[in-house]
Amino acid sequence: MVMLGLYALKPWYTRLLGGIIDYAVAQRISPNFFTAVGVLGASGAAMSAAQGCWLLVSLCLAVRLAGANLDGAVARARGLERPWGFVVNEMGDRASDLVMFAGLLVWAARQSGDGFDWSSMAVVWVLVAALAAHLPTFASLAAAGAGATRRNGGPLGKTERCAAATLLVAAPSMIGWICATLIVGSVATAVMRLASAHRELSGRDEPRPRGRLVACTARHQLWRAVCAVSGGLTVRGKQRSGCILVANHSSHADTAVLLAALKPSAQPVFVAASDYWFDVPLRRFLATSLAGILPVRRSGGGTYAALLAATKAALAEGRTVVLYPEGTRSCDGRIGEFHSGAVHLARDCGVPLVPVALLGTREVLPKNGSFTRHPMQVRFGEPIDAALLTAEALRDEVVALAEVHPVGQAGV
Repeated sequence: MVMLGLYALKPWYTRLLGGIIDYAVAQRISPNFFTAVGVLGASGAAMSAAQGCWLLVSLCLAVRLAGANLDGAVARARGLERPWGFVVNEMGDRASDLVMFAGLLVWAARQSGDGFDWSSMAVVWVLVAALAAHLPTFASLAAAGAGATRRNGGPLGKTERCAAATLLVAAPSMIGWICATLIVGSVATAVMRLASAHRELSGRDEPRPRGRLVACTARHQLWRAVCAVSGGLTVRGKQRSGCILVANHSSHADTAVLLAALKPSAQPVFVAASDYWFDVPLRRFLATSLAGILPVRRSGGGTYAALLAATKAALAEGRTVVLYPEGTRSCDGRIGEFHSGAVHLARDCGVPLVPVALLGTREVLPKNGSFTRHPMQVRFGEPIDAALLTAEALRDEVVALAEVHPVGQAGV
């Protein structure tokens, strides 16, 4: 059973390594040799990470992924697929992950200055991320042990872990957000794999809403924890279902803060620009791990019709749809002009619009800036009949919410 994620690129990567596979078959090279190569690649990445060299980390992890791909591909090509080979493959993957995270822990301990600080927040982040990263595999093996198909892929697998490890070393100021994404993505992947296995073992083909609710609850709790250590979060106003939320947009932290603020029962789905979030595999991984996403093209024919159909389907399932009418993040913190799409969408769906003001997120993670701790706040307004609104009036509602009181020191 294969789910979406960078795992979907595996067939392409296998074709890229076709020459090596043909050579290994001709020379009768054991698949276990490539398992060992993968572990050695992870070891090289660990040593490079400990020294803070992200370029070598990326190169070594590419070797690690190649080894993990080649052992199975060579085994299939040579007709050597055996139960014990599966065990060796799994042990190699687990050893590679453990070694990689060990190197990242050493790197994290060196971030506070001279020497090693094993009690630093950076070490805590990496340690929790390392523990969470093994949840998807445990879920898959538990399902396989119960007789279900071995699950692979999902929002966060080994490829995404390797990409995140490279990003950590390359951008240490983002350690909290990258590790939080690893944690959220790992938990979400484990939940998805278990839910899929449960459906198979129960004889059902279609996912039930409860599985999605569990994933939303996990994301909600984890992002609340992230907000707590990022400066604190307070929430004002009454939350409602069966509506479209419209919020100002000045930071990538906005979506995380809304996930932390909205109740899991809202099962929020976020409208996002496909040309930004889905054209690059890493961003696609972040989008699918952080929240449910409705990918929308910002230009071209058929855009609105596709958005309308997807939004109606989400609302029919009882989900809350979230839009950023500015269309892009603000560079200076001022709320920009709103596009009219949100108003038209609410009218055509027959639901009200709820203005939402997000404060403090730009200070935490500004566009093209680095992470800084700062209190944040989410303010929910009253629902408004879309038939009575223009895009300009909707913007005024969000501005009014934002300007009521300045954000003080807050906590979750």
